[in-house]
Amino acid sequence: MQLGNPVSSAAALCGGGSFLAGGYSYAAGQSGVFTTAALLRRKFNLTSDKGYPDFLIKENVLPPSTEEPNSKRTKIYQQLVGSLAYIATFTRPDVARAHSVLARHLANPGQKHLYAAIYCWRYLIGKRNLALKASGTQNKKDLFVIPVENADKYTDTVEPIFYGASDAAYADEPDTRRSSKGYLFKLYGLSVDWKAAI
Repeated sequence: MQLGNPVSSAAALCGGGSFLAGGYSYAAGQSGVFTTAALLRRKFNLTSDKGYPDFLIKENVLPPSTEEPNSKRTKIYQQLVGSLAYIATFTRPDVARAHSVLARHLANPGQKHLYAAIYCWRYLIGKRNLALKASGTQNKKDLFVIPVENADKYTDTVEPIFYGASDAAYADEPDTRRSSKGYLFKLYGLSVDWKAAI
């Protein structure tokens, strides 16, 4: 991911109407550009005088709630996590794992689950200018195909044309002993497919 502010240029190009940029839905009108994140920020009062976090949930696992079910809390939690699903799946690989962890508690979230979902949204609001950037100006010197016989000479200074990475943690879910796993594929430096799941 690269930093960028695609909002102003996209608003100028579309001349009003709706468009997507940086993982958020934007609606451009005469009075300005409004984002889904901004609407959620107001709806759930996600403003902060202290700024927004620079990292996501530290815990890989949130234990199930032992609290009494609360329909109001459950509805708010489901709205927050449901709104996060599209962003985690299509535009922001950095929140895929957090969404996977949060989505396991949609039926009976506790207060700590709600705090974790709000924390994730505060992270997204603070990092709203991060976007996947596709550019036709890639330098051929920066992209290459690794021949099998030279694989040991691979350096971090150049990136392959197609790159894939995966990882897994064996039985890291304490209650079910299920394993978490994830993968990422990049083409010409752009993340094109990713997943984080249990």
